[in-house]
Amino acid sequence: MVECTENSNCNSTQKKKSADVDSSLRMAGYGSFHYEFLVICACCILSAGFQNGLSAYLLPAAQCELGLNYADIGFTNAAFLVGGTSSALFWGIIADVTGRKRVLFITLMLDFFANVACCFVQNVVELSLCRFLSGFIIGAPASLIFTFMAEFHAPENRAKVICFSGVFFTVSWLILPIIAWLVLSFPFNFRLSSTLTITSWRFLIFVISLSDLISAVWLLRLPESPDFLVTKGKTKKALEIIKKIYSRNTGEKKENFAIGDIRVPIRVDSDDPKEHKQGKVIRIFKCIYSQIKIVFEKPLIVNSVLMSTIMFGNMYG
Repeated sequence: MVECTENSNCNSTQKKKSADVDSSLRMAGYGSFHYEFLVICACCILSAGFQNGLSAYLLPAAQCELGLNYADIGFTNAAFLVGGTSSALFWGIIADVTGRKRVLFITLMLDFFANVACCFVQNVVELSLCRFLSGFIIGAPASLIFTFMAEFHAPENRAKVICFSGVFFTVSWLILPIIAWLVLSFPFNFRLSSTLTITSWRFLIFVISLSDLISAVWLLRLPESPDFLVTKGKTKKALEIIKKIYSRNTGEKKENFAIGDIRVPIRVDSDDPKEHKQGKVIRIFKCIYSQIKIVFEKPLIVNSVLMSTIMFGNMYG
């Protein structure tokens, strides 16, 4: 029989227990980690809001230089919305397969590069293509960030946090006209070549795109969602992340965390050798189909139609 030389170590070992992710997050407390986490998520939401409202200031300013008529303006504005609509089902499935943080970081960086490319367009086709790509890409941060946020909070805090964070989408539409006014009123002309001059509306796109870059770089400080890791069977990694959250929130050592093991839910997305033989792309599309099918079957179909109608009415208004 091995005797413990330090009572504190024995007690801490005996107190370790098993718990699910929600209970573990609850015991990790609420503090400095979550405050920085919310600021980073707010930046991501601001980036999405900026892109959704950018066309209102970009297109009138670019109208003369690019020779846009009303049909061109309408087409370019619609291109962004078509891009966002076409990716509505795509990014959520990708995030379920590869991880929330990875998708958020990649899409924020891709949107940054898409907007930088938009600074150099010289006709309506190029402008519409860049806006379509931006709409397609920014759909990930605009929706996935709320899932990412919820999975770092205990159940009693999730609703409050998501409702509060939604305010930042509205705030972005208050900040955007101020930025547009400051940039567009400045007589900015920088000639790059005989055919391209960086004017104020091009500079506005670049300034707005910086929010994507800042959000993406800052996002690197955050870990992957513990809930996502548990669904993939990576409970040890999820527990280590929650321990770090506990240590930062409370100032205690990670070893003092009372949870020693995270219980795995009944349904876990484990790796199936048969599925691996099909290829990753096929598995992703099968996952998309299965999740869409569930939404439009009983008992979810009634709620799906109701929520879609409410969202359509809200956005149409």
